[in-house]
Amino acid sequence: MNTDKVFRNSLKYTLTNDNIQKIKHRCLYKSAQSYTNINDRLVRKSKTNMSNNKKPKQVTDYIVEKDVYVYNDICGLTQQSDFLLWITIIQNNGLDAIWFNKHKVKMECDSKMDWVEKLKNDKTRMKHLMKKYRIKWLDTIQDIGSSSKISISSFVAIELYLKKSFVITKDKCYFLYRPDEVDDDQQETDEDIKHSEQNIKYIHIEFDSNNEILFHTTTYDLRYFTEKYIPGKTLDKPINSVSSYKLEELQSYAKIMDIMVEQENGKSLKKQELYNLIIQQIQS
Repeated sequence: MNTDKVFRNSLKYTLTNDNIQKIKHRCLYKSAQSYTNINDRLVRKSKTNMSNNKKPKQVTDYIVEKDVYVYNDICGLTQQSDFLLWITIIQNNGLDAIWFNKHKVKMECDSKMDWVEKLKNDKTRMKHLMKKYRIKWLDTIQDIGSSSKISISSFVAIELYLKKSFVITKDKCYFLYRPDEVDDDQQETDEDIKHSEQNIKYIHIEFDSNNEILFHTTTYDLRYFTEKYIPGKTLDKPINSVSSYKLEELQSYAKIMDIMVEQENGKSLKKQELYNLIIQQIQS
């Protein structure tokens, strides 16, 4: 073996100052190159993720204030949402408290349990009020606690608990509810007129022709309803039998509903004829 060649090769591994500088330079170069490669891969991955990601959903970042709300006017509510329950939540907490809440399903379930407890804690007063409006106590508690959507009767019970004066309009009839002492008869009595003159405003819950629920944030006095709707008895049976009414009553109801009270020959319609026309209008 050539001794000179061996000696020259050995010099490469000798830790002289020159060799040390060369080693440092190579390490720094490789480190910088590795960093650049890694960074490039990260940038490429980030761009790929950005291109794959769908555009985020646009969420309303402000409260939409309206005079009338249906379920899809409230941010996050769907057709499956319990809108009657949400009306009570809005009244109890305000729109701003629920608008941006992302856990609306949980809030809905918690609210139902909360209403059941509140009604039970005020059982004596509530049973008395509910009896006046022919609402069954046990059925209401079971309905709120187990139904996916609460019934109108359960909604009425919660509104009475909240001490709200309100009117439900459905099938051309109005149904008046007050949390104070009132007669069972829901027709416009002297007491109703007295309340109207005192400027008491009523919340309006409307069921339209498609049975969709409309929540009116504007409140109205009683005259607003008596001039546009006829007084209903109960939500299940809006009008009584013909024998319950005088001819003059049915004639006044017919005028509200734009039903002619006279025949073409000028003769007045009989009581049963008027009643049948009113029933036909309600059911149409």
